[in-house]
Amino acid sequence: MKTTLMATSLVGVTMLAACSHGPATPVVTEFNGDSVRIQLDTDLGFLPEDHRNRELAKADAEATKICRRGGKSVAERASMYRNDAGYVVFYQLLYLCLDS
Repeated sequence: MKTTLMATSLVGVTMLAACSHGPATPVVTEFNGDSVRIQLDTDLGFLPEDHRNRELAKADAEATKICRRGGKSVAERASMYRNDAGYVVFYQLLYLCLDS
């Protein structure tokens, strides 16, 4: 009985760990030289403000890096769209690649 309870507890803890989301990794979903679209696979609305700002800063840095590869010097966030597809929530951020 003890072994079964311990095994059940271990499975439960493992499932909880799998459900918790760590920091989102910005993913480039589109780039055409003049703009770049970044996707964040996290619900920014539920994050504390400092964590939300950190996630957005990572997206800003990734957009700037991609724009620089295309010959532009800066990425300016133009829009942010929350996509709520059932249980999956993610954000699409559109950046314009500009010369400074």
